[in-house]
Amino acid sequence: MLQLRDMNELGGSLSVRNLENVTGKDEALELKLYQKSHLEELGLVWTCNNAMNAEASLQLEILQGLLPPPQLKGLKIEGYKSATYPSWLFEGSYFENLESFSLVNCSALESLPVNTELFRHCCSLVLKNISALKTLSCLPSSLTSLSIIDCPLLMFSISDELQHDQREIIIRRDYLESQLALMWKPVRRALASEHSSLKQLMTLTGTDMSHLQTIANAVERENGLIMRKMDIIKAWVCCHEQRMRLIQEMGLGQSLVAPSGLCRLALSACNITDGALAACLDGLSSLRSLALREIMTLTTLPSQLVLQRLTKLKDLSITSCWCLRSLGGLRAATSLSEFSLFGCPSLELARGEDFMPSSLKKIIIHECVVAANSSVATCGT
Repeated sequence: MLQLRDMNELGGSLSVRNLENVTGKDEALELKLYQKSHLEELGLVWTCNNAMNAEASLQLEILQGLLPPPQLKGLKIEGYKSATYPSWLFEGSYFENLESFSLVNCSALESLPVNTELFRHCCSLVLKNISALKTLSCLPSSLTSLSIIDCPLLMFSISDELQHDQREIIIRRDYLESQLALMWKPVRRALASEHSSLKQLMTLTGTDMSHLQTIANAVERENGLIMRKMDIIKAWVCCHEQRMRLIQEMGLGQSLVAPSGLCRLALSACNITDGALAACLDGLSSLRSLALREIMTLTTLPSQLVLQRLTKLKDLSITSCWCLRSLGGLRAATSLSEFSLFGCPSLELARGEDFMPSSLKKIIIHECVVAANSSVATCGT
């Protein structure tokens, strides 16, 4: 790795991997990354997940020494296990023109760096598999693309929307269980990802884990155990209800406030309720692409009043949102040309064409309940 020390003419993209082999800050400084003024994109990657080989404090020291060049346009930090950012991410306007910033598999970080100057030119932000991330504030005003993937402790909701009559909850539970059983194959495929999200959420909040163990057994197939489908489904529904209660207790009042110039938004395996999604999308007149994946807290798309304001929305993709029951005011999204729907068992599409805009040129529906006489599309199970 030290052969990089004198290669100051390096340009384009550089990924420095296996940082777990760096002994400390002094060795990191010897790489002299800050002198490589022709670099445009830099990746700093820890590839080993063994905590014994990479203590958080040591990783912080190493990252301190890996000071990037100030003209850098793209920075990605991956596999970082410390809960503290290096000081150079707090140094006002150190970066002259940082356009993209990515955090991947940084399990201990709880928030973004509070440094508006750092992100003053940032147009792309990717947050992936950050299990401890709890707050998301100070998003760059220049942001045009935002991806939030596998961040189970991020909880966005608004007041009063999570209060339901107990009888209504029971009715919804029965319906959800029956629909999940009907679409068992796609549900089974997504169980591992759901188990991971639920485990992270419940472990950190001290919630009852008994139902989660049932899901774990189904995922791991311990000792060749073959479990009844409905037992697994009922266990997941119980865990999901616990998740909704946790959001009500912990996430109430936290909003996802996206910059008005946002063009692309992708949310996957995080927690955002119907009202919070509507509040987030309201006013995003520049939004062109919206992707929702494994958002189990979502039951309906926003109203016509909200969606009619998305005058540039061209592409909408919804995948494995098990509790989604309604397309809301989708018909009002009159600029939409492509719509894909995968693995949403609770969504009844018997008259789906009545809820879709006439502007659509491409519709893909797979592993959803579609009536035999529907003109929307065919589905696969």
